[in-house]
Amino acid sequence: MRFQIALLALGFACAAISAPVVDPTISKTLSEKGSVDIFVTFKNDKTASIRDKIKHQTFLSRTSRIQSLYNALKSHADQTQKDVLAFLNQYKSTNSMWVHQLWVTNQIIVKGADKTLIEQLSLLPEINELIQDQIIPMMRPIESSQTSPREGEQWGVALIDAPSVWEEGNRGNGTIVASIDTGVRYTHEALKDGLLPTNNWFDPGARTSVPTDTNGHGTHTMGTICGRTKGIGVAPEAQWISCRGCPSSCPRTDLTACAQFMVCPTDPDGSSNPRCDLAPNLVSNSWGGGQDDPWYDPYIDSWITAGIAALFSNGNSGPSCHSANSPADSLAEPIAVGSTTSSDQVSSFSSVGPTIRFRRFKPDVSAPGSDVYSSYYSSDTSYTTMSGTSMACPHTAGLAALLLSARADLSHQQIRDLLVAGAQPTRTSNGKCGDINDTNFPNYHAGHGRISARASIDELNRWAKS
Repeated sequence: MRFQIALLALGFACAAISAPVVDPTISKTLSEKGSVDIFVTFKNDKTASIRDKIKHQTFLSRTSRIQSLYNALKSHADQTQKDVLAFLNQYKSTNSMWVHQLWVTNQIIVKGADKTLIEQLSLLPEINELIQDQIIPMMRPIESSQTSPREGEQWGVALIDAPSVWEEGNRGNGTIVASIDTGVRYTHEALKDGLLPTNNWFDPGARTSVPTDTNGHGTHTMGTICGRTKGIGVAPEAQWISCRGCPSSCPRTDLTACAQFMVCPTDPDGSSNPRCDLAPNLVSNSWGGGQDDPWYDPYIDSWITAGIAALFSNGNSGPSCHSANSPADSLAEPIAVGSTTSSDQVSSFSSVGPTIRFRRFKPDVSAPGSDVYSSYYSSDTSYTTMSGTSMACPHTAGLAALLLSARADLSHQQIRDLLVAGAQPTRTSNGKCGDINDTNFPNYHAGHGRISARASIDELNRWAKS
């Protein structure tokens, strides 16, 4: 109690000088629910400059780069947040709430903050803002149907010509792929042998201890990336980890906690035993919503700085122009993926560019996303068919894993360049946005075209010879 009083006294002395900004929606939520989930941000924030410094340094290995990024960001957060974290840990000892340090952006997540806590935090001068959590609707599949098992390579895997790369001995070996989704049924026959043995799971909402999926979306997308049965996976020998950012909908608090986990994976508690050497090579994101919203940019930039490729579904709001979703349309330039059909046309639901700002091409590329057969959560042997750009992004993530298996040091930008170089023209749907028809490439419907594993690997081989 004396610690709280001391903090309050400090707050009263400094509040007139520089009081934190309190999100006006917090008061309404407190009156309705009694508690609120918030982000605590700090005035002394040097995370952008830390990332920029790391970008311009040379490291002996990817692991040393990520470890240096982690060390610098964690040290900065520990120093900046020291007093506030001590206060929050004291407060939660007698209150039911969850406190999670976001060193990656120098913030703190507090789930279950009550009115008294908000009032006390609003007096602390080192705090910049108290921001209420927001919910992003999950990018639900356009259609879903459970079907009987299909043998052989699935149409999307075959169309992008992944089997021809497998024949050369490249099945994604040596890569770690990741998803932020609804979770994964880790005991599924298609996925159980690919789970990374340790530092493989974080669930910031329910805090479960093993990979879990009560929706099915995440089990389906992971199956497309690296499933090992029924020919569903593009990179079937890749290992995987996952974080549940969308238990039903997608709270920003969970999505950001997941973003941090990807930079330096931990035990399931989200903080113990950080292993930057086990950071995934890529993160596949089949979620998003809204447009021209930069809130996730620092997390994408952190991944790219760490040497982690960032891939996002472009959205299911097509075929109207200017319908590309955030974060796919981010200025941080993640690889945005649209959807195609088995006849190589852009799917009718696939979101279309140009972006709101600067009229950029998003999607960058497109991939099979209509009627995609993959693993499902209802049993260890269940499968289902789904449609959406949620299904297209993991095809592209799987191809990225094949590229990384062939050359482990590829950067995010190099992976994008290889995907673009290998992209094949899609069939016209007579679409036009602005003055660009979908018969010209790149265009705002398909981007640079539909991905091809064979063509991208061939381009990588040409790089090696030049």
